[in-house]
Amino acid sequence: MRSVRTSACGPWRISAVSGLALLWTVMASAQPRPVPAPPRAPASPRLEIGGGVSWLGGYDLGSRDATLTGNSGTQGGQVVLFSTDSEFGSGLGLDLQVGYWVTRRIVAQAGFAYGRPDLRTSISGDFEQAPPTVASDTLSQYILEGAVRVHFLDGSRSRRALSPYASAGIGYLRQLTSDAFVVETGSVYHVGGGVAWTLGSRPRGLGRVWGVRAGARVSWRVGGVDVEDRTRTWPSAGGGLFVRF
Repeated sequence: MRSVRTSACGPWRISAVSGLALLWTVMASAQPRPVPAPPRAPASPRLEIGGGVSWLGGYDLGSRDATLTGNSGTQGGQVVLFSTDSEFGSGLGLDLQVGYWVTRRIVAQAGFAYGRPDLRTSISGDFEQAPPTVASDTLSQYILEGAVRVHFLDGSRSRRALSPYASAGIGYLRQLTSDAFVVETGSVYHVGGGVAWTLGSRPRGLGRVWGVRAGARVSWRVGGVDVEDRTRTWPSAGGGLFVRF
């Protein structure tokens, strides 16, 4: 009797253990598996380098008379020896900018500009009836400036193909005559705007975003080469390439 009971319980215990193992396997497989996190998108490029060519508008410097005081005993008064009318002619310049994207719409920018404007002086009304003449000289002009550029759209992302902006800045002006005999310095201010157009991009590596930029501005200066102590205003426009890192 004892051996019969033992043989009868053996298969039942084996079936129970097998069932529990199968149930545990099913429950374990039903548990949700952790989903791997998606790869992080690369950060937007912060550093920007650009350069190009600009057109500098001309502006008037005013008129002056060269006078001589009459001798005593005569009618006296001022005798006009000749009159002058001076101006800066328009011309081309070169620009270089380095910017840092503080936010997705604001760029802090440092710039360098070089130009060679013509200083022309017309001489007329000579006391000795000499014919009118024009004297000219080509100046070397250097401007170092700091500026802020504000984009109306999210201009730091490559998916934005077109991004208009406004800018304002202040700079240091240095002008030299062709023989470097006259050196004048002053301050330059500007306001303007333009548009940046993204041409291409890539997720990683140097030069992640590149494109072109065009804009116009109004500048005014205090100091520099002049015939009067006045503030001068002139327009300019230009364009060039940029690369973001």
